[in-house]
Amino acid sequence: MSFFEELQRRNVVRIGILYAVAAWLLAQVAALVLDAFNADDWVLQSFLIFLAVGFPVSLALAWVYELTPQGIRRDTGSTDDDATDGVLANRNVDYLIVALVLAGIGLIVVGKIWLTDAPATKEFADVPDASIAVLPFQNMSDGDDYLADGLTEEILNLLAQSPDLKVAGRTSSFEFKDQNRDLREIGRLLGVRHVVEGSVRRSGDQIRITAQLVDVSDGFHLWSDTFERKMTDIFQIQDEMAIAIASALDYQFRPDFQHPTNNIEAYNAWLRSLSTKYNQDSNLYREALRHLGQAIELDPDFARAYEYKAFVYFDVAGSQMDAEEARQLAHENARKAYELDPNLLAARALMIDSAPGEWSWLKQISAYEAALEQDPDRFYLLLSLQFSYLLTGYLKDSLRMAERMVDAEPLLRGGYLAFAMSARAVGDEDTASRYFQRCEAQGNEWCAVWQASALLKKEDYDGFVDAWMRVEAMTGQSAAWARPFAEAFAAAEDRKQFLDAWVNGSYEGPRPDFSESFFYSHYLSYGYVDDYWQWLQQFKPGTHATWSDSIIRHQWS
Repeated sequence: MSFFEELQRRNVVRIGILYAVAAWLLAQVAALVLDAFNADDWVLQSFLIFLAVGFPVSLALAWVYELTPQGIRRDTGSTDDDATDGVLANRNVDYLIVALVLAGIGLIVVGKIWLTDAPATKEFADVPDASIAVLPFQNMSDGDDYLADGLTEEILNLLAQSPDLKVAGRTSSFEFKDQNRDLREIGRLLGVRHVVEGSVRRSGDQIRITAQLVDVSDGFHLWSDTFERKMTDIFQIQDEMAIAIASALDYQFRPDFQHPTNNIEAYNAWLRSLSTKYNQDSNLYREALRHLGQAIELDPDFARAYEYKAFVYFDVAGSQMDAEEARQLAHENARKAYELDPNLLAARALMIDSAPGEWSWLKQISAYEAALEQDPDRFYLLLSLQFSYLLTGYLKDSLRMAERMVDAEPLLRGGYLAFAMSARAVGDEDTASRYFQRCEAQGNEWCAVWQASALLKKEDYDGFVDAWMRVEAMTGQSAAWARPFAEAFAAAEDRKQFLDAWVNGSYEGPRPDFSESFFYSHYLSYGYVDDYWQWLQQFKPGTHATWSDSIIRHQWS
């Protein structure tokens, strides 16, 4: 008997075919299941390797053992066995192969019928097609991170000029800088369908930019190109890239290509200021101001440099600089920016907000609303309006602004905090609690603070203390006061009288070291609106709404 005939007799060929068909079917099912759970690519890859390793093992087992109506038994190699057993075994294997093939065909047909007109994946079903994120371009040169970051932001700003295109905010997009993350995961986290990524290499006066546009729902590349020009052509490259990306998305638009300056060195200094990662707790703001000063020195008419300088001063007022001095400098720079370019409505809003002795809620809110009409997704404008609406009692408008903030910057913890505060103000405690928790998970201690206040109102005193212990872990500020305060609050016969004493500082027990506004905000949390409004008028007089017509009065009464 030849070797091939022996393979047939022992069913090795049939078992090989059966294993291959079964493995293919298992791979299809695994791909669908793992995709539904957003599993990492390595999980499916490991499973496929396991199936591949099993193939020679199955052949070896088929050689050693045989399948009979009486079950599996060791093949002795004898040809005297009942021929009927062999025929029945062969027929059973054939039936099983046919069944698996039909199952595979059915899986394909179902997929075609159910998924042809559906979005590419379930997780992108609610993501608008006209949505995009510009990820930080990779720096391929030494010491030019600022250039890659600045170009990324400029491309993002150009695309954001299209009213029909949702563009993920800068802060959220830059969360993925220097991270090798799966594009599908990035798209899901940012709530976008498309992603732009690329690299920048500079050598002397030459610059080379490579970029590509990817549909993250299926990984398909919609557009890619390489731009190699002189540094003096940087504005032209940005313009061409924005138009090409929009065209690939079937959006024919021409952004406002009024570039901030024609001085390349001033533009370089401007990009360096944008890439300086200062915050309210960091002296790096001085570095940002130094670069902005260089940009203005090189181009005294650089309006956007004045505008950004004003925002830096306004950001650090009361934290890194004397509040009055910083606000005065913010006002002067914002006024200069607006004088140079009356189209900079954000600068006008900041000029009004920081105006000494001329401030009013009406002027401030009107100015920020006008700026937001011009720049609908600018996080700073959304945040300013959300907080102003919240303080003056326009709670539904505050919640609307918070929703837009979360949509524009899905990874910025300040948006979750704002959303939670607005939801709590309108009485939606469940939504507020969810967003406080999401915000706290991102490391924001204020979210734990407000979560603690909600738990106190619910009379969950253990939860209140636990929340303050988390604040202590994040800030180092002692939470020893929380337990005795909760016990005293629970035992108080008159909660309003107890709260008055705590807010106004006459409470005999220990208090946390927080701003005055933190204590007064509890009046609003508990529905004591008259007390809250009285404090608000003292805190910032000149509100645009009177107590009699404020929305907040009707919502709480």
